[in-house]
Parts: sequence; C-alpha cells; structure tokens
Amino acid sequence: MKEIHDIINAYQSIALTRRPVALATLVKVEGSAYRRPGARMLITDQESWVGALSGGCLEADICDRAQQVIQTNKPALAIYDTTHEDDIVWGLGLGCQGIAYVLIEPISQATHCNPISLLASCVKQRKAGGIAILFRSHKSPSAKALARESLGSLLLHYPDKALCYSESWPQLETETIRGEILSDLQAALLNNQSAHKTYATQKGEIEVLLQVVRPAISLSIFGAGHDAVPLAVIAKQLGWSVTVIDTQARPSSRKRFAIADEVCLATAATLPPSSHAIDSRSAAVIMTHNYHADLALLKSQLFEPWSYLGLLGPKSRRNRLIIELQSQGLAIKPDQIEKLNSPVGLDIGAETPEEIALSILSEIQAVLTNKPGRSLKHKITAIHTPSTPVSGYTLAT
Repeated sequence: MKEIHDIINAYQSIALTRRPVALATLVKVEGSAYRRPGARMLITDQESWVGALSGGCLEADICDRAQQVIQTNKPALAIYDTTHEDDIVWGLGLGCQGIAYVLIEPISQATHCNPISLLASCVKQRKAGGIAILFRSHKSPSAKALARESLGSLLLHYPDKALCYSESWPQLETETIRGEILSDLQAALLNNQSAHKTYATQKGEIEVLLQVVRPAISLSIFGAGHDAVPLAVIAKQLGWSVTVIDTQARPSSRKRFAIADEVCLATAATLPPSSHAIDSRSAAVIMTHNYHADLALLKSQLFEPWSYLGLLGPKSRRNRLIIELQSQGLAIKPDQIEKLNSPVGLDIGAETPEEIALSILSEIQAVLTNKPGRSLKHKITAIHTPSTPVSGYTLAT
C-alpha cells in the first residue's frame, strides 16, 4: 500500500508541472515472478520512476519502453519471458522461470478514465474499488486488430459504485461482453479477490485483469509507551493508516507520534467514537502497560469487529483479565477469546521494542491475509496462487 501512496503523491506533484507520464501495470504472470498482477510503477518523460514491478531487473527496460509510449501517446504491452535458460546469459539475466506481461499506458490530467484517480479514491475513502484492464487478444487476426484498438481499455469501479469506461471500451462490440466484464468485476469486489479472465468475442478471445484495489490496513494502537513508537513507525513504512490512542491523555504524545495519521488523547473509559469504520482491514493492539486501562479497553474492544485484536502481555495476565471481565457479568464467548491474539505477535525471538513491533506487525499481516506465518522454505506449493486462467477463470491474490 505504501507504493500506491507513493505513486499517487508523485503523480499529483508531476501533474502540477504538466509533464507527461506513463503508468506500467503488471497485468499477468505465468510461472514465477517477484510481484503479482496489479503492481504498478509511474514513469516520467525524464526517465525517473516510482514503484516497481520486479526485484529491480525489469524497471530500466520498462522505463525505456515507457518513453516511446509517452512520445506516441499510445499504450503498449511488453512481455518478459524468462522461462528459457538462455535468458540468464543473453537476456535480462533474470533466471526467474516466469513470464511477465506489463501494460504501459500514457496518463495525463486530460485522461478520461484515469486509474490513479481510482487509487486515490480508494485511499481517501478507505473502501475497495475495482479496475478491469483489457490487455491482450489472440487466436485470430481480427482479435489482434481488436487488441490494437482496445489495448489498455479500462473499466473503473469506484468505491461509491460510480463507473468510468475508457474511450476505447466501446470497441468491445456488444453490451453482453461489457456486461459480463462488469458482473465479474463486481463479483471480484464482493469476494475481495482479484481475478484474470478470458472472454470469447465474435473476433476472438480477449484477456482482462479484474483487480480489486484494497484500502490500506488500519492499525489502532491503544497505548503510547516507548514500545508503541517503533510499532507506529514501521506500520507507516508499510503504508498502513495508524491511529495512536494515549489513555494517559498526554499532549506530548502528539509530537512523539507525529508520524501517525491520528493521535487521540482519552482515558480508557472515555474513548470517543472511532473516526473511521472498523472493517475487514482494521487491526488493533492493546499495549498500555496498565492493568486497569487494559481491562477497560478489553471490555469495549473485545466486542468490536476487529479483524485482528492483540493484547500485549503473557497468557497469565490475559487469563486474569478475562476472568475479571467474566466476574463482572460480561458474557464472553469462546470464539471471542480465541480471536484475541495474546500473547501478541509471532514467535521470532523478539526482545527489543523494534523486534517486538516486527513480530506484532508480521502477525497482523499473516492474520489479515489468512496465512500461517511460517517459513516459506517449508511451503510445498507455490508461494502465490497461480494467476494463469483455468477453465476461463482463476483467482489471483
């Protein structure tokens, strides 16, 4: 998500100078690749860029290709095939054993259907949006002609459900095909899963990336001790939205946590309503180092729909807090206790505040992406879900 923020900020700065830019999007991957479909980079006419589509091996070539796109004002599809052994010696030297499809399109303030405007809306509204990108046609000369006419055609589905079709979108010949793509994009949004699908038209097959643009993870930190500082700092480096709640209501916390998006000064018993809705991308960590403050916070936050709720401290302290809440007549269900991550964080041998912050943030990332948080060397299957279409439709994360 930090990358999206960087691209939005860079584009807004460049737009003031009216310099032409291009947006490169990884639209499809076959085999192994460093990034997944939907990754982007913004390139200027001065050959500088923000974002990345690989571990550093493709960016220079993409930047070179983007200059022609900027000059001609026409999109282009670049295909990087690293499946052959000769590539290591004669090609780009990747040795990744994969094929990456990169769409490079010109972008300006005058662009009717601007994907960066959708990214900005998703960030500002903290809601998911969707982008359908037509990037390839094949199997017949007429299909290839369709690709030239409609390459980079976009359908933007804004968080408020407003739709925007690029000017080349009508080349998709029938309302039926357009309706199918919109329906599939809405299904991807509903399932919170990006997808890649092939559609049959009268001229041949077309390939479309259906991307779900998710809002940043929102992290609420209850407690403003010295160990909360690296937690907030690293979370912001990840591009997360960070709110710090100082239950001691110390004005100095506003300066200490200047990096946070919001600093709230309130006691555990007088918390104001959250400034944004708690959703599937919301996480919270209780770390006040004060038993009674943690008790009051747990009493209120245990029943909120956090996708992740962590509590700092050992199991014995957690159990004591739960027992005391139950003795007060609070009906706590077993699944609510199971949902509470305490002791908080992954077991990585963390001791210092920075290491503990890394442990906590790693666990949040794992929980919110439904991953086990184990070493990848023990994973038998591929690291990522394959994005190559199977029976016309394959989910890709």
